[in-house]
Amino acid sequence: MELASITSYALVALKKNDPRSSEAAVKYMIIGGLSTGLTLYGMSLIYGAVGSTNLADIAAAFSGGDFTWVMAVAFVTLIAGYGFKISAVPFHMWAPDVYEGAATPVSSFLATGSKKMGMVVFMKIFLLIFVGATLAPSEEIQMFFGILAAITMTVGNVVAISQTNIKRMLAYSSIAQAGYLMIMFAVATEFALAAGIFHMITHVFMKGGAFIIVAALITKGLGENISDYRGLAKRAPWVAFAMTLFLFSLAGIPPLAGFASKFFLFSSAINTGVMDGTWVWLVAVAVINSAISLYYYAKVVKAMVVDEGTETKKIKLPTSYAIAIGACVFFVILMGILPGFFLGLCESAASAFWAYI
Repeated sequence: MELASITSYALVALKKNDPRSSEAAVKYMIIGGLSTGLTLYGMSLIYGAVGSTNLADIAAAFSGGDFTWVMAVAFVTLIAGYGFKISAVPFHMWAPDVYEGAATPVSSFLATGSKKMGMVVFMKIFLLIFVGATLAPSEEIQMFFGILAAITMTVGNVVAISQTNIKRMLAYSSIAQAGYLMIMFAVATEFALAAGIFHMITHVFMKGGAFIIVAALITKGLGENISDYRGLAKRAPWVAFAMTLFLFSLAGIPPLAGFASKFFLFSSAINTGVMDGTWVWLVAVAVINSAISLYYYAKVVKAMVVDEGTETKKIKLPTSYAIAIGACVFFVILMGILPGFFLGLCESAASAFWAYI
């Protein structure tokens, strides 16, 4: 994971003549180094307590035991370290600056590939060790994740409203999506894990497609501000349609992939097998946040479709960009219409993982 992180620092700095890129890379590297130090400190505490770095051995050693101060400090430092990787609040401030300063294809990679890698590590460490090990305060740990999920999605969506740069807006949207995904750590059931994996997959095509469009339009001389997208529907109807599709899918509008994955993820918090209403409040927060996100997504759609732009010249994208956008559109529609098939694959993956918990 650190090998991937270090190379991503270099990717952010690829635009050598752009001061924003250099600034973003330096910020990313410094904060990333700090998060790595915190992570290693937490790992060292766990190794000191258990004498092993094997996840199964650590889980077995902690199973049914008391939550000592060593484990508490390790838990906090690991949350801080890996919270940076997934841009969970309050470890999220690097994301908007890095997404804005980096080349847009790199921003797309960070929002889709790099963040999902962090989520996988979250699954393997926190679900297996701190939740699956049946520690005495596991309910408190799950509640901690629930509160962190609610704060992350709320901060991401609320701050995104005031953004005028579309890359920063998508960055804060990614922070909010991280909050949605953290629901699976709070609920900590096999179905919640499957729904979380499904949402991770749909997010790749939704957010990846949106960033590809932004990158393609930048190559055609369009700016990064939302105001620069005025009248895009007349200049590039297909691009405006695809962008609208991706944004509405991120907001959870049916029958698109984002609606299906959010439906499964939110329902997993209600249908926990206990039916005691523990996570109803979290679902309510998530639904409200989805409604908030629709506002700033709709601002972009309004600029493209309703507002009049100063330029009228048609925009023709390169073939490579058109193919990539078309592939994302295809999967966003397909996973929204046939979610059962993809959820079944995710359930198989979750079942295989859950066998170790």
